[in-house]
Amino acid sequence: MAKAPFPSSIAAIGIALQLGCAAPNQTLGGSSSDEATGGSSDTTTGGSSTGTPPIGESVSTDATSEGTSSPADSTGDTVDPVEPPRVLFIGNSYTFVNDLPGMFESMTAAAQAPWVVASIANAGATVADHVVNAQLPSVLAEGWDVVVVQGQSVEPVVAYGAFEQGVVELAALIEADSGGADLVLFETWARQDGSPELAKLGMTAAQMQQALTDGYAAAAAVTGGIVAPVGQSWANALVEAPELALYAADGSHPSLAGSFLATSVFFAVLTGTRASDSAWVPEGLLPEDADRLEAVADATVGR
Repeated sequence: MAKAPFPSSIAAIGIALQLGCAAPNQTLGGSSSDEATGGSSDTTTGGSSTGTPPIGESVSTDATSEGTSSPADSTGDTVDPVEPPRVLFIGNSYTFVNDLPGMFESMTAAAQAPWVVASIANAGATVADHVVNAQLPSVLAEGWDVVVVQGQSVEPVVAYGAFEQGVVELAALIEADSGGADLVLFETWARQDGSPELAKLGMTAAQMQQALTDGYAAAAAVTGGIVAPVGQSWANALVEAPELALYAADGSHPSLAGSFLATSVFFAVLTGTRASDSAWVPEGLLPEDADRLEAVADATVGR
């Protein structure tokens, strides 16, 4: 079957994959815990918002599976159907809080251009923690068009050398086990103004964001990756729509609005189309607020 190029926007039948990766509530050895949210962490398909069954149960296939026939074009010749693009999110609670992968899956499905989505997200994990996950090669071998990598929230700021090395090693694993996949780095956001973490770092929120932006850009340059400027979109939204609460109560994790803003950035980056063209809004978010966040994401990405 022909595979859609990256980025793409296609109409296709969605697939929900079940991946038996890291165990639920697993934090890999050596990781910090500042992204932990009450101990909840997991490895999931990004489809909980659309009713994907629990890990280890069923695997659903698309209409091109064995026993079905391929469509024909106007000349009667058989045409290979285009496979939906496939994206694997690798990160920690900044990824799994509010199920960002599931939100992306829902957003692309509503746009009649669904993606196959899965994730490996462990509380507090650094990039290096994922590199040593013994189960990662088998997950990568499932074959992905895009692999999104999110680092621990302060590691590009306080330990850039280790962060870059982790990204380099993870990029090598992606190339070896899921050859041809595009590496996309999930640039995260600064702590909220007034956060104790900012005082520990001796930084303002703006300074922390600049350090994160610079760190992800440098790692992308070394590996040939692409940056999804989620953090910069947060900085822009805090100026353009300050009444929209992007942070959870801890001043670190995303609220529903914050996760939707991140999802909108990924939609614009990965599909190459405007997030504001999507009509999908998660339950609990006002449509007018979703419109404003999508506009910020599009402007940040340049759509």
